[in-house]
Amino acid sequence: MIKNDRQYGFNMRLLRVLRMQRRLLVDHVCSKSSDSCYRDALDEHDRRIDAVEDALAEYRLTRSWQSGAADLRSLALLEELAVDLIRARIRLGWSHGRLGALVGIKSQQIQRYEATDYRSARFDRVVAIGRALAAGLVEAGLAQAGLAQAGLQSDQAFRSL
Repeated sequence: MIKNDRQYGFNMRLLRVLRMQRRLLVDHVCSKSSDSCYRDALDEHDRRIDAVEDALAEYRLTRSWQSGAADLRSLALLEELAVDLIRARIRLGWSHGRLGALVGIKSQQIQRYEATDYRSARFDRVVAIGRALAAGLVEAGLAQAGLAQAGLQSDQAFRSL
């Protein structure tokens, strides 16, 4: 994900270089059409170009505000995050100790996080706890009903696990 204009400029320059290198590879592959090594390199180059183009397009879309409705929905969901984390732990039947063990922190810390609605937790800890709970829900088969209710597919909800 491109996070600022500086990274955007870097990726634009990178894309120009990748496209120039691709043209050189194509010329070389055409002259040695039997060499599969060059064809594999060309395929890998195409994948890198696609990834950079996708990142640039995502940044341009985000800058254009055309994706604003989804962003507002995501921000509104943050308000409910603490309650969702607590409910997921309870639904799984996990103790504070079990959740803490899965993410590498003490059970008392999980209790403190829940007592403060996760306001005292660092973001990386909240993410780790969310991933552990999401994996537990998927493993227990409990996630599908909640996802269907929210109108989501499991790959959309958990693609970054």
